Amino acid sequence: MTKDEHLEIFIEEYCKRVDITVHQLRSKNRRRDLVEKRMVLADILRNKVGLTLSDVGCQLSRDHATIIHYVKITERFIDVYPHVRKLYDLCLELYNNNKEYLFLSYILPKTSGKTRFINNLYTEGEQKLIKILLEKNNNLKKTIIKLE
Repeated sequence: MTKDEHLEIFIEEYCKRVDITVHQLRSKNRRRDLVEKRMVLADILRNKVGLTLSDVGCQLSRDHATIIHYVKITERFIDVYPHVRKLYDLCLELYNNNKEYLFLSYILPKTSGKTRFINNLYTEGEQKLIKILLEKNNNLKKTIIKLE
């Protein structure tokens, strides 16, 4: 399965869990509930999966400026609106269930001036080691946040 297929499955699953269609997610409709669902997904795709702003925009049929806006305001919305917090938690849970497919597919190491995907660069054993190191890194980040 390719990285794009993993991402598409993730987006479809998210849409099912929040009771919208993929078409609605990508539509030009500016209904508040749809915008909030797009905003949460954009934040996860950008900050957890590691997509570029343009790639997130392509996935959601938006331009990169809209994605910048979504990512900036998501944290405030999560703090203020409990229903947005629930959407975020749901999307984060879905991401955590699929992160080994999503995250590793979108790490883009630079190799001799060309960008290649990690799944094409490393063996399965090396990918497992990378997963362990990434998990330890996340735990250290959480510890630092607690200490601050």
